[in-house]
Amino acid sequence: MSLLVRSFDPTAVDSYVCHIYPDAVLASEIKAAGVPVVALSTKPGRAALPRATARLIAIARAFEPDVIHTSLFDSDVLGGAVGNLLAIPVVTTLCSIWGQEQASNGVSRSLQLTASSAIWRATLRRAHTVIAISSAVRANAHAVFGLSPDRIPVIYRAIADTPGSSPPPATVRSQLGIAASQPVFLNVGRLVPSKGQIHLIRAMKSVLTALPNAMLLLAGEGWHRKALEDEIRALGIGQHVTLLGERHDIMSLVTMADVFVFPSLSEGLGVALLEAAGQGAACITTDIPPMTEIIDNEVSGLCVPPADPGALAAAMIRLGASPSLAAQFGREVAHRASLRFSLPAIVTAVEGVYESAAASSARRAPASRRDGKLN
Repeated sequence: MSLLVRSFDPTAVDSYVCHIYPDAVLASEIKAAGVPVVALSTKPGRAALPRATARLIAIARAFEPDVIHTSLFDSDVLGGAVGNLLAIPVVTTLCSIWGQEQASNGVSRSLQLTASSAIWRATLRRAHTVIAISSAVRANAHAVFGLSPDRIPVIYRAIADTPGSSPPPATVRSQLGIAASQPVFLNVGRLVPSKGQIHLIRAMKSVLTALPNAMLLLAGEGWHRKALEDEIRALGIGQHVTLLGERHDIMSLVTMADVFVFPSLSEGLGVALLEAAGQGAACITTDIPPMTEIIDNEVSGLCVPPADPGALAAAMIRLGASPSLAAQFGREVAHRASLRFSLPAIVTAVEGVYESAAASSARRAPASRRDGKLN
C-alpha cells in the first residue's frame, strides 16, 4: 500500500493515510513522499480500537473523503463501520486466503474464528468494491464470504519501476562472513508455520550432502523462531543456517543470494516472492495458488509440493549447482514480473476503482473539493 499511495497522480488523487496502531513501520516513507499520515491511537492491540474509531470519525468529517480504502481485518472493520456511518463508499483490499493461514499457524479457537468470519463477511458485503491481490484470494472471497465475483477485481501488488540501489554482492557477503564460492539460499518472511521455513531447514540438511559449503539465510522475525532454532540444532547444521532477524536491507540480500526460496504453505500473494522476482532472482516456491501466479514452473523458476523437504532439497541442489540455469530463470521471471505487476498499470486500475466508488456516492461534494480530485 505504501508504494501505491506514493505513486498516485497528485492531480487526480489526494491521499490521507491513517494507521490504527502506533508502530506503523511504513509511516515514515509515506510521510517522506509528502502524504499526510496520522496515528489513530497511541495504544497497541485491540485496546486501540475505541479511540481509533472516534478519531477516524472526526477526521472523516473534517476531511470529507470521497472514498475510504482499507486493508487487513481491523482496518476493514473500523473503516467499514465509519464509512457506513458517514455514507462514504468503502474500498477494501483483501490480502489473505481466509482459514488457510489460521489453520497452518495452529489457531484453534474455532468460536473466535467463526465470529471473526461473520464480522468480516458483513463488513466486506457492505463495501463498494473488494480488491483481491490475487486470483486465489478472489476465489476464496467468493467461496467463503459469498461475494459476487463481479465485485472482486484482481489487482496485484506492484513492483517498483526503479528499484533502490544496493551495495555490491561481494560487500554484503563480506559483511555476513560468506565466501564468494559459497552458494547462498535466501528466505524472507515472518517466522510462523505458514511460511514453511521448518521444511526449508530440513531440506538444507540434504542440500549439504551435495553442496557442502552452502549457506541458508532466513530474514524475518516471529513467534516460531525457537522451534526453528531447535530444528537447526537437532540437525547439526548451525554453521550453515543463519536466522538474520529483522532486516532493512532485503533487496541487498536478494541481489547477493544465488537462489531465493519461498516454501510457504499459504499466501494471499507472496509479496516477498514478488519482490525477489522483480529483482530477477532465481526463485523456488511451492506449487500452490497464488505462488503459481508469480512463478511458472520450469519457465521462470521452480515450483515444488508444499511441506516436502525432499522435493525442496532437489530443487535447491539443481539451481545451486547450475548458475546458468538460475540466471536464465532470473531473467525470465524479471521480464514476466515487469509485465504482470507493472506499477503504472496497477496505479491506474486502483484509481479507476476509486472513480467508480466516488461516482456511486449520492453525497454532494462541498465547494472546496469540486476540483476534479479524489480525496
